[in-house]
Amino acid sequence: MAKAFSFELQGLKQTLAKYKNIPKQIEKEISAELQDGVNRMVQGAKRDAPADQGILRAEISSLKIADLTFEYISSANYSGYVEFGTKSKVDIPAGLQSYAAQVKAQPNTSSLTAKEAIYAWCKRKGIEPKAWYSIYRSIMVNGMRPHPFFFKQVQLQEQSIINNIKNVLSSLD
Repeated sequence: MAKAFSFELQGLKQTLAKYKNIPKQIEKEISAELQDGVNRMVQGAKRDAPADQGILRAEISSLKIADLTFEYISSANYSGYVEFGTKSKVDIPAGLQSYAAQVKAQPNTSSLTAKEAIYAWCKRKGIEPKAWYSIYRSIMVNGMRPHPFFFKQVQLQEQSIINNIKNVLSSLD
């Protein structure tokens, strides 16, 4: 994960290429359907992301690149570790291997070491200091289980977006 996760709706370009000279109004309606779908993904990801300090949730957003191009983004540098887990607890769903590979290639850019971050989390959670090392050691040896929040939204919304776009395009047939 270089800077962020992002997602592209597969097949949209090919579908639109079948229609020559789409009227501007239809293009605007398709763009609105895309934006609505991406917004639903953002809302779902923010709802499902762990919220210890709210940083991860705050880094989930969308960006309009052009009329028919939107990015759905989770730009927290640890998004991939939360999404897929770490160490022996990694779980990479089929089709997401390239995204997971980006996570492995990304250098740690956090200002805290793993130990400092885990200790700070324990303190925020009210966990006794004598238990901190055991938690740190368990996470460092066994890893952290995945908390899918990002890509599951794509799976939940993709077909709805496609169906809505097909409905818009049906007025051209």
